[in-house]
Amino acid sequence: MIRMASQLSCLHLEASMYSLIFGLAGAGLVDKKILTLLQLLIPTSQKNFTVLGVSLDQDKNSWIQAIAADKLTWPHVSDLKYWSNEVAQLYRIQSIPANLLIDPTGKIIGKDLRGEDLLQKLASILK
Repeated sequence: MIRMASQLSCLHLEASMYSLIFGLAGAGLVDKKILTLLQLLIPTSQKNFTVLGVSLDQDKNSWIQAIAADKLTWPHVSDLKYWSNEVAQLYRIQSIPANLLIDPTGKIIGKDLRGEDLLQKLASILK
């Protein structure tokens, strides 16, 4: 599912945990190690965990092509405003790729986790 960020409120994500992943087509929408972990974990936890990709791209075609090239299966949004992206501004994202884990109350419980740290955190919340 690909949507403009203005349509974000229209997304109905039924999950207890969320991961927002921020990226840019030219820099990789998703860190390859994070992509591998998420692809392993998502099928077994779809009811408890949702990933939402947030692109900081300016060019819609590059953004859509990067999603297809990386075979990303979760919803994606962008307002095509580059570093002025509204979602990135809301969460004060200053570098990419970046990721946030958000609990059902909206509290950020993990930020920019990589490798073993990400794996352990996801394993603990997806039980």
